[in-house]
Amino acid sequence: MATSYNKPPLIELIAELRWGDASIVLPAVSSGVAPSGVKSSRLEELYMQFGAVAAREGFSRFERVIPPGFPVTPFQVVYRYRPSNATDASKLYQLGNGVFTANALPPYKNWANFRPVIQTGLTILREAFQGLNQDSPHFTSAIVRYIDGFRGDLLKGRSTREFLSEVLGFEFNLPGVLEDVCTDPKQLVPQLQLSVPISPGQMVLTLSEGVVDNQPAVIVDTSVTVQRDIAPEPATVVEVLTEARNVIHRVFMETVKELHDDMDPVEVAE
Repeated sequence: MATSYNKPPLIELIAELRWGDASIVLPAVSSGVAPSGVKSSRLEELYMQFGAVAAREGFSRFERVIPPGFPVTPFQVVYRYRPSNATDASKLYQLGNGVFTANALPPYKNWANFRPVIQTGLTILREAFQGLNQDSPHFTSAIVRYIDGFRGDLLKGRSTREFLSEVLGFEFNLPGVLEDVCTDPKQLVPQLQLSVPISPGQMVLTLSEGVVDNQPAVIVDTSVTVQRDIAPEPATVVEVLTEARNVIHRVFMETVKELHDDMDPVEVAE
C-alpha cells in the first residue's frame, strides 16, 4: 500500500532527462543545417517519430510550443504530447533540444502510479531514436522537480512568513533596523532559495509567495539534479529518478507533517 492525498498541494511534478552537449538551434537553411551547424531537420524528425510512437501509446494530441523558425536554446522544450483522451489532464510528455520530460498534474496519486508513465515515455523515446537509425543517447543529467502551492485550508490565513516559519520551520530573523523601519510586519514577503548537497546530487528549494487558482499561496519549488552518465535503459533511468524523488519525499513529509491530516491522506494500492 502507498499513501495518497485527496487534497495535495501539488501543482506539477516533472521528471526530466538531458543528453548530449546541446547547442542553440537556429532556423534551418535549404540544406537543413542551421547556421550554428546543428541539423535542425534531424531534430524535427525526432519530434515526429516520437509523436507517431506516442500516438500508438495513447498520446495522440500534440502541440508545438516554440513556433517554427524561432531559435531553440539548449535543453528547451519544443513539443508537448498529451493523452488521446481529452479528459485526461493528469500527465503529458515534452521533447526538445536535448531534453525529455514526463509531467504529472492533478489529480496526481503517487510516485508508484507515475513510474510506469515515465517508463513508457522513455520507451517511446528509445523507439523514436531507433526510427532514425540512431542509438538512444546516454543521459547526462536527471532532474526530479515538485512544484507545490499551499493555499486555502492548508494556508489557514497565515502570511507567507508565518507559514514558512510556523509550518515549514524556516525562521527569519531580521536585523533590528529593518524591524524598526517596517510599518507592517505581516506584509513582509520573504523569498528563499537554498542549494543543498545530497547523496544523489544537488537539491534546490525555492520558497516564495504566489497565487494558485486565484488564491494567495506559498509556492515551494523543490528539485534534485543528478549529474552523471546514465544508461538509456528505461528501468535504469526510473531507478535514478526514484532515488532523487525519495529525498524530496522525505523532506516534504517531514516539513509538512502538521498538515498531513489537512491533506486528507488515503491508502492506495501500488
